[in-house]
Amino acid sequence: MVIGRLDRKISLQSYTMTKNVMGEAVKTWTEVASIWGTMTYPRGLVSDEKLEQGRETAVVPVEWWIRYREGVNEAMRILYKSEYYYITRVNYPDRKKSLKLVCEKRK
Repeated sequence: MVIGRLDRKISLQSYTMTKNVMGEAVKTWTEVASIWGTMTYPRGLVSDEKLEQGRETAVVPVEWWIRYREGVNEAMRILYKSEYYYITRVNYPDRKKSLKLVCEKRK
């Protein structure tokens, strides 16, 4: 991985339980880290549609490359320019140097 290609500032988010003002448990997305990454569109994969919460949603496959980081998993998502990319798979191509995050951008 060429570090100079990490040209996009992204927010890595995790789904967590917090409490609101009334003391009730609420599930929210919380920023885990603000990091640099690069986005690519995988070859051979095309956009698709899925049924999500009773409606059809367009899904675009995207790959994000970031520096190696402990604790990144499929329950997280990436926020970049007000768009969300849900992590579907975490690959470790360069042992403890980089991560390839296979994601779905849902519209």
